[in-house]
Amino acid sequence: MAGLNIWTKERIRKELKTNPKAVTRGILALYNHQTDDERVNRTTSSSNGMGFNSHDAAFLSSLAMQIYKKGFLTEKQLEKGREKMLKYSGQIARMVEDRYAKA
Repeated sequence: MAGLNIWTKERIRKELKTNPKAVTRGILALYNHQTDDERVNRTTSSSNGMGFNSHDAAFLSSLAMQIYKKGFLTEKQLEKGREKMLKYSGQIARMVEDRYAKA
């Protein structure tokens, strides 16, 4: 169904609010859109509209690293990560739609 936008910002927000896996997957997806240098330094140096903003980069990068190393977040980390990820819902929706468009 070309042109059908099923992953809207609103749908992503709902998923983030109700599904812990959506939070961790969102964190990892954005982390993977950071440049190599940004991942190493846990900062944002490129203004490319993808990945974390400079205010969130260190914290969300640390969550991504914990997910990769341990496979989970604590309840407190999950809640804080959810709060932060809600502001990235538009970016996540674009990433999901781009992925489906390429499939």
